[in-house]
Amino acid sequence: MRALTEADAIPLQRMKDDPHVYRTLPSFLFEQRYADAGEVIRRLYSECRKESIILGVFSNGEFCGLAELYGYRETIHIISVGCRLAENWWGKGITTEVIRLLAEYLYGETDCEIIAASTLIENRGAAKVLKKTGSILSLMPHRRIGVIRSHYLQINGYDELYESKESMCHMRIYIAAPLFNEAERFFNENIDALVCECGHDTFLPQREGGCVADLPDTINGMPKRQYLFQLDCEHMEWCDAVLFLLDGRVPDEGACFELGYCYAKGKRCIGYKTDARSFIDGFNNVMLDGALEAVLHTPEELRAYLTK
Repeated sequence: MRALTEADAIPLQRMKDDPHVYRTLPSFLFEQRYADAGEVIRRLYSECRKESIILGVFSNGEFCGLAELYGYRETIHIISVGCRLAENWWGKGITTEVIRLLAEYLYGETDCEIIAASTLIENRGAAKVLKKTGSILSLMPHRRIGVIRSHYLQINGYDELYESKESMCHMRIYIAAPLFNEAERFFNENIDALVCECGHDTFLPQREGGCVADLPDTINGMPKRQYLFQLDCEHMEWCDAVLFLLDGRVPDEGACFELGYCYAKGKRCIGYKTDARSFIDGFNNVMLDGALEAVLHTPEELRAYLTK
């Protein structure tokens, strides 16, 4: 892989103009912003540098396609990778090798802890490649001091190709709950411990961000309320599922927002409730129940659901 030069314009133009290549790729990709491939290359490293890094992929000196790094989020050390190839290079193992090389660099030379990759639902071939690549990356050793999360590939898109949607194998779970008194925080910590015991990673806002009343006015150059909002939103993007703790006279307002955000993003949404109080006639608000795939009521039920 290397930076593109104007000498690569002709094969890039052929790839850009091939309807088969972009049939299952988003239309907003940088190389499609300009009709002329030479113009794309001239503008590439000035216009899109802040949003992504795009490199040419070559085999024995011949142009194969593009590799991209994008969407880096410093607070949670996550970055996305992508690869798109000219049609005559499909099925040769190049995408798998590209992602492996990018992962070796990112895990070995940067502070990235999570690599994300995604594909459109229609792109079954790419989904199979991501499954294969995920298995390769899971074997990579830690190469950087201070990296505390396991390395794994987040695969979005054609889920049913590699696991049942009903399965609760290793997931990243955001715990949405009230956290404004000692009893609430103690309860949340116990639920967090149970979820971790079931083999999942968690984001617990009171642990990762803290309570707004206890924080200094400014964090990382931002007002504390803005900092907490951004931190929580980034982890709602990071998670695979949200666990909504419903206990209380009414469900917590912030947790309601987090449930709605995750539901709109297509995350799995699970409820947990031990409180006998309900909104009306023994039910929660219809907008909450409608978003939740299940509501569990005891530690035993929750543990069984998270390990099925």
